[in-house]
Amino acid sequence: MRVMLAVDYSQTSVFAGQYLRTLPFHRSVDLQVVTVLPPFPFMENAASDGPVPIENLLEQARQQAESTLAESMARFHPDSFRSVTGEVMVGAPGQSLTAFAKQHGIDLIVMGAVGRSALSRVLLGSVSEYVSNRTDSSVMIVRSQGSKSGVDEIETVPKRVLLALGNSDQDVNNADWIKRLELPAATEIHLVHVMELLTFYRKDIVQRATESWRQSKAAAVSRANSLAQSIRTLDFDAQPVVMEAPHVGDALLSYADQHHCDLIITGDRRRGTLNQLFLGSVSLHVLRHAKCSVLVSRAA
Repeated sequence: MRVMLAVDYSQTSVFAGQYLRTLPFHRSVDLQVVTVLPPFPFMENAASDGPVPIENLLEQARQQAESTLAESMARFHPDSFRSVTGEVMVGAPGQSLTAFAKQHGIDLIVMGAVGRSALSRVLLGSVSEYVSNRTDSSVMIVRSQGSKSGVDEIETVPKRVLLALGNSDQDVNNADWIKRLELPAATEIHLVHVMELLTFYRKDIVQRATESWRQSKAAAVSRANSLAQSIRTLDFDAQPVVMEAPHVGDALLSYADQHHCDLIITGDRRRGTLNQLFLGSVSLHVLRHAKCSVLVSRAA
């Protein structure tokens, strides 16, 4: 498995690295730790007639970044990772990370969630969202759940995982991450499928009374139970849930909060003519607003 850790030396970035070190991967992992330096804008030196030597400034920044990157790489124990390499790039961060992941066939991108305002516990930073939207790799956005001490809170792997079901073939691929991460048997796996109700003018009353709705719900229950049974063969406590709600994303987030889930795994539910560029509305809503870490699973 090829994993890329994107770092920018913020507290959330360090937290993402610490979280990654706790994950027990089933297969050997080749890890690439990547940082991106934004290009210097053109600057005039007011104290001289010539421009500031941009090349010198960039080289100094690169050397500092390489030194810090080496320190980050040294924290990953060789017994847990087959190889650990580093890369310092110059360019627009979102585009550079996405291009690097494609060029190197990255299976999973791990990043910290950086907020844009006082709502930093809720909103993704522009780089995280850009990469999540544009890459073909699976993406894990790491969040600290109310840590007052910052990066020191992560000590164990996820204990309660919400697996968001869409009643499609994507569900099996999402569930495969339970095995790929080789989570301990004590992990609670909540398999949750939300059927969207149309509450405008109480259309939900008519909706629930239709035969197609009953058939859809029966199929969702059967699929959730079947997938739960498959996961139970791996000795996990798998709990299938099918619920009805007017907003799928909010229902998933509410369930995750109520059951203290520390990781949500959701598929890439892309829709519309721009489906090769943007996440589906449910996946993006969960990614933006979850209080816990989120893994967006894409087909290998």
